[in-house]
Amino acid sequence: MTEAYSLRLGPMMDGHACLQGAGRCEEALAQLEKVLELHEGLMVARVSVAILETDRGRLEAGLAAARRAYADAPWYPDS
Repeated sequence: MTEAYSLRLGPMMDGHACLQGAGRCEEALAQLEKVLELHEGLMVARVSVAILETDRGRLEAGLAAARRAYADAPWYPDS
């Protein structure tokens, strides 16, 4: 990952949180997909996907995202 991509991740993660807070969950998920395109192993993005998918009633997608988060970072307590 280049530094330019790394510098974009923070604002993109903030953007997803703002969208989620505004009740725009589908847009928040789209933002998280963009984040994961840049850094597929970003565990906090995967946890956020898991939460959003589960909240939307898409349990299989939420579980898959949670499992991937745990696989990427089993040492992290939120995964």
